[in-house]
Amino acid sequence: MEWTKWKKHIFEEPLHPLYIVYGEEEQLQLEIFQAFRNRAFAGGMGDWNWNVLYGHKDMELAQFVEAVAGAAWGPDNRIAAVRTCDPVPADTWNALAQWLEHNEAGSTLVLFFHSLDGRLKGIKKLRSMAQVWECQQYKGDALLRYIMDHAKTIGVNMEQDAAQELARHTGPDLSFVVSELEKLALYVYPSTTIDAAAVDAAASLAPGQTEQGAVFKMTEAMAAKNCREAVRLLHELIDAGEAPLRLLPLIDRELRLLLAARSRHGQPWASIAQAMGENSDYPVKKAGRYSGRFSEDTLLKAFHKVVLADRDMKLGANGEDVLEELVTWICRQE
Repeated sequence: MEWTKWKKHIFEEPLHPLYIVYGEEEQLQLEIFQAFRNRAFAGGMGDWNWNVLYGHKDMELAQFVEAVAGAAWGPDNRIAAVRTCDPVPADTWNALAQWLEHNEAGSTLVLFFHSLDGRLKGIKKLRSMAQVWECQQYKGDALLRYIMDHAKTIGVNMEQDAAQELARHTGPDLSFVVSELEKLALYVYPSTTIDAAAVDAAASLAPGQTEQGAVFKMTEAMAAKNCREAVRLLHELIDAGEAPLRLLPLIDRELRLLLAARSRHGQPWASIAQAMGENSDYPVKKAGRYSGRFSEDTLLKAFHKVVLADRDMKLGANGEDVLEELVTWICRQE
């Protein structure tokens, strides 16, 4: 379930008696937990209407029954949340499923698991009775929607191109996404808009994204004809273990983006991106900032240089030297 859907359900719709929340995306689990807490406190009786337990290997049915016993005070639900349910023994789940089947709990019960063992009889029974939400990494459009929606919750606006740029930096790690959004909100203050330029200037790279982020920065520096920075990043990538033959296609891609932007002639960016097989129009629009610095003839010559570089490396030439020569040639063309 996407972020906006479960948030709307928790805050605006009648709650079900039982929820099971599981999955490895801890940031989503935390946000769901906090949303249920806010729902319980909404009517001003949170001290009574909110109860938190932590599962453990000796947990018994009586602790669950005590947690869900009693009706809510005020107009809102009474909610019992049980974190870290994974160590709870199978016999307790069997007993809880049987108890819930024959008794009406006074509270909504929310169970949080890291992983869910569907082989256990009690878990199977509880799943059949519950609303089950899986917390998994968001990717693609779902990740972009999460970024833009979460930006609104901290009081800033973020357009899709800025969200795309941030996703390039952070990857799908939502806890890192949230941390970077908070940092960017401070960076643009007193403005309430985070644009792609702000992301590019201030966002950090997540662990594991460093090489990928440096590739984008290297090809952009090349497009901007910032020769010193492009060559520096090229050497940084190769020193980090990136293979020159893997970098060459990304240089070729940047040249194709520049040529597409250079020969746009009023076509919509989205149409150009679709024709090129890009997932969004942001890379083409970004290349458009620099496309006027190259003639079409120069770009066509650069493609020929790429072919020669590929041949030389496959014949045994030093890849780092070949790419430095290629990048330098592209940067210095008038």
